[in-house]
Amino acid sequence: MDNYERIKITSLNEENLKIVEKNLIISERNTIEFKNLHPNLHRVVPRRGDFKETLNKMKLGEETCLIALLDSRPVGCLHLRWWGDHDIERIVAEKPAASKYLTVPAIYNFWVKLSYRSKGVGQRLIAEAESLALRRNYNQLGVLVDLVNPRAHKLYDRLGYLDVGLGVIETSGKYIQNGKSIEWKNGPEIYLCKKLK
Repeated sequence: MDNYERIKITSLNEENLKIVEKNLIISERNTIEFKNLHPNLHRVVPRRGDFKETLNKMKLGEETCLIALLDSRPVGCLHLRWWGDHDIERIVAEKPAASKYLTVPAIYNFWVKLSYRSKGVGQRLIAEAESLALRRNYNQLGVLVDLVNPRAHKLYDRLGYLDVGLGVIETSGKYIQNGKSIEWKNGPEIYLCKKLK
């Protein structure tokens, strides 16, 4: 049996939260391989607390977190925000065409551990996300993809995701964490969308 057949997809829940955090909150961000793959990405690897926060959002019906298990070990995750991507909301004023994608469910925080890439994990996560969206009567699924991530572009292209023509998207802002002002920046990215029906 190859890896693809051994991959199981499940939703994040209270029972698997600890094992997911233990296996997916990792120090890969500091490895040379990671820095070579993602030189400009400020936050790709899940951080401590991310999954607990996601579980709370899942209880509210705002999003779903899918976990890829290979031999019962979490090796990847994909988050679905059911009411659209934050960055699409942020660009509507400057790019009015983006308004038609405001309510398209969005893939975000999609991560596969480095040692499990190109083994079908990402493809299985996306397939389950698409199936889940269809079961909820959505006919499209969107994703913002960093321009510095050609591997992701190839995967989405192979799976039928298309550039909708919004051009390069960059957003930035500030938030307060532990009393400190933190600046953030997303992009440059492009928005891809797939029609599911």
